[in-house]
Amino acid sequence: MSWFKRHEINCFIIVDGAFDDAVSKLLSPPGDYLALTRFVQSALYQRSRGFLAPGSAAVLRLPESIIDGQKETTGCSHLVICPTMHWPQDVSWDRYVVYNTVWAMLSALDRHNVDEGIDSDRRSRSPIRSLLMPGLGTGTGNLPYRRFASQFALAVKHFDEAVRNPSEWSSIGWEKISKIIDAMERTLDDSPPDADGH
Repeated sequence: MSWFKRHEINCFIIVDGAFDDAVSKLLSPPGDYLALTRFVQSALYQRSRGFLAPGSAAVLRLPESIIDGQKETTGCSHLVICPTMHWPQDVSWDRYVVYNTVWAMLSALDRHNVDEGIDSDRRSRSPIRSLLMPGLGTGTGNLPYRRFASQFALAVKHFDEAVRNPSEWSSIGWEKISKIIDAMERTLDDSPPDADGH
């Protein structure tokens, strides 16, 4: 089915669409474009039998051969896989897919860095300190850029609050949940900003 080619990351992790296409071309050895897809699919088969649901995330350490090949250019050592769709399709119906996916991504990064010891001694063999990502769901997924941006920012804000205020977020009540839901609802206004930027 050729229509699956050149689209955003999907639950079956074929790394060949749009942003993923560029990543595959950059990280795969010359002449072996599908090397990254094979690596990711194999790694995710070990974790979740080859399927990663929309709105979830997984941090994968790249094989040493790929890491060594990138030392002088990208320095990339990990991929964070964050599917927003089952297969290339419009996901504008999924009201909070960006918020959920970004939260899952931040949680996966946080777990990775804690597991790597970054919190205890500020040294690690492979902490993740920066991330390059596209607008989740804004291509084939047909999500408005404004919704992506507002949900991305809100998920980061809420995740940061959760990290800084564990006592509040580890025993969250309905009043706080109501405020979170209200803020999430406001991200659904996809109308273009007015002249004042609102």
